[in-house]
Amino acid sequence: MNKIIFQLLLFICLLSCNKKTADYLQTIDQYRSNRHQSLIIGDRAPLQQTQIAALKYYPIDATYNCKCSIERFETSSPIQIPTYAGTTTPYSPFAKLFCTIKNEKIALTIYQLLSQSPLYIGKLFLPYKDITNGDTTYGGGRYLDLLEKDINNGILVVDFNKSYNPLCAYKDGYKCPIPPKENHLTIAIHAGEQSFEK
Repeated sequence: MNKIIFQLLLFICLLSCNKKTADYLQTIDQYRSNRHQSLIIGDRAPLQQTQIAALKYYPIDATYNCKCSIERFETSSPIQIPTYAGTTTPYSPFAKLFCTIKNEKIALTIYQLLSQSPLYIGKLFLPYKDITNGDTTYGGGRYLDLLEKDINNGILVVDFNKSYNPLCAYKDGYKCPIPPKENHLTIAIHAGEQSFEK
């Protein structure tokens, strides 16, 4: 009898784990689908519908979905982050992020765009580089979008599977921020979007 109960509990556990995995994969797929739409809509869209099939990604890997500790900067002066277009964009350093990825500890700085537009309220920006750049990923680094409201008791979940290319990776003519040196990682992030072949 005990053996039957154990097997039943194990079966229920496996079903629950499989559902969580399926739900997570679906979440990432939906995120990518929404991004694809944003790349083809509007007068300044960098891609055409026919080019969406050329977008490449690493296989989804849940180990890159990280619970990171976050330390807000008590005071921070606005900075000008250079762009690949030769201009600068004003940002305010928001916080330091500390994560462990594949047993490697990393630290990254998160920024807030200094803008009067209500569209950017509560939105955070994480530009970074890693050693895959120029090989399997865009040479200019990749970005992550985060939300201030998702910070809970000093913890922010950062999913590197949602890493995406700057618009400059697809087409010239955009003012893409260059990831600051403090966000240049010495490890490989095998997650998120890969290089786009123009």
